Amino acid sequence: MSRGAGRGNVTIDGTSTVAISGTPTVTMGAVSISGTPTVTMTAMTGTVTIAGTPTAYIYGKTGDSTYQMPRLDVQTHAINTIEYEHHEIHAGSAFTCHFNNDVTNIGEQTAIAFKTPNTTKWIHVVAGFESTGAAYSAIYEDADLDLDEGTDLTVWNHDRNSLTASTVLTIETAPDAGKATSYTEAQISGATLSTASEIIRHYLGTTIGKEDPGGSSRANGELILKQNTVYCFLINSLTADNSSHNITLNWYEHTNRTA
Repeated sequence: MSRGAGRGNVTIDGTSTVAISGTPTVTMGAVSISGTPTVTMTAMTGTVTIAGTPTAYIYGKTGDSTYQMPRLDVQTHAINTIEYEHHEIHAGSAFTCHFNNDVTNIGEQTAIAFKTPNTTKWIHVVAGFESTGAAYSAIYEDADLDLDEGTDLTVWNHDRNSLTASTVLTIETAPDAGKATSYTEAQISGATLSTASEIIRHYLGTTIGKEDPGGSSRANGELILKQNTVYCFLINSLTADNSSHNITLNWYEHTNRTA
């Protein structure tokens, strides 16, 4: 470390260690820090003043030992960011599945079900429902479904280059990981659905309309599902006319940060 005489410049280089403690008043003119120094300030109740026109940089961590400087939008100088669920797509942790089914009478149902894994990697889901005729949609938690009554349903990774599979499980005696289970009206009848908790019900009109439970935004419509729990996403027809049902589920799988 070198210091100019009087009120000159201070340069910290190499692997110097500078410790400032007590109750000092520090006034800095031109300060240059290079190399890999460690600067430690402890038990300070004084004042640190940096004069002149210093330049500060912001870095973000992009790996265990790598950092990058974020870029600003050229026109507005706003920091470029993406929503967290969009980040999960880039990370290969976002998934989707859908099921279409035609019904012909009142009370006929279409459904998708799966069991969440018994881990703290939780499912953050948004459900979309469509019907060409009057119907209601519902989401059931702790759904009681007879095993081996539905059909395995492919779950797709939103990142089509990713080999990561979902952790959800089918409703079978020998569950398949990475798939859901779909049900036609005959299959859901055979599964004798009973429910512990109907956590959401919404009514669909007589014209096609997508509906996300809880509201139109993800912030209102997203559910964080309980681990080790069976969920059933269902449309129930309210008309004797022919209707087409569509259920689309989008989710990402995330473990809460601890630090």
